[in-house]
Amino acid sequence: MQCAGVTGREVTRYTGGGEATPMGKRFRAILGVIGLSAGLAAAGLMGAGAQEPAPNAGAAPGGADERCLHDPGVETSGDYLRSVAQCLYGNSRKPEDIRRLALIDDIYIKSWSYSVLNKGAFWLAMALAVLVLSWPALSGLAGARAKKNASGDAGEARRPEGLSWVITNSSVQTSVTALAALSFAFYAHYKSSQLKAESTMRTLLHAETLTPALVADTIAAISDMDRGFSFSASVGGK
Repeated sequence: MQCAGVTGREVTRYTGGGEATPMGKRFRAILGVIGLSAGLAAAGLMGAGAQEPAPNAGAAPGGADERCLHDPGVETSGDYLRSVAQCLYGNSRKPEDIRRLALIDDIYIKSWSYSVLNKGAFWLAMALAVLVLSWPALSGLAGARAKKNASGDAGEARRPEGLSWVITNSSVQTSVTALAALSFAFYAHYKSSQLKAESTMRTLLHAETLTPALVADTIAAISDMDRGFSFSASVGGK
């Protein structure tokens, strides 16, 4: 059955049935090329997405990932070690890595405190040391000034007053010398504690496995850090 005005050849031409015309063949070839190009483009995008690694992907926790390295700048060793540990183990859900990171963070708190204390003690000790070394010269100048301001016929020197009295007083000089020695003792103690804390952090960071022996040694080291300052430890006593 045919519709009026439409021949069978025209129906075949538009519906794709029967033998295709040269125009239809070219049209199908163009559609095939377009479809093939689209398929190749989609496959290329999927391949690129699969090859591009996600942040921190493909690096096992604890592995040497170069992306965790950075310029420490003015950071302390404790700051740098903690940042690397956070990069390596921060996204891990393994109990061993979580415990390792918890120990490193615990030690970092102490390391940061030691860093602040030893810097303060160092600069105080330096200032007092300069004062102790220059004290004899200051005392001589103050004594010469007192003699120059002698009064009376006997030529007796006036009693030093104010800053001159402070400089020429032997008890003040002794106290300043003792404070300088104490500041050096504090600096040596807290610097040693900082070095011990950072060394323990390095051991935890570079250890392949968190063994029970390593955990026990780390906890013992933390207990020693919590004891605080003692003169016997500073002078090497028991």
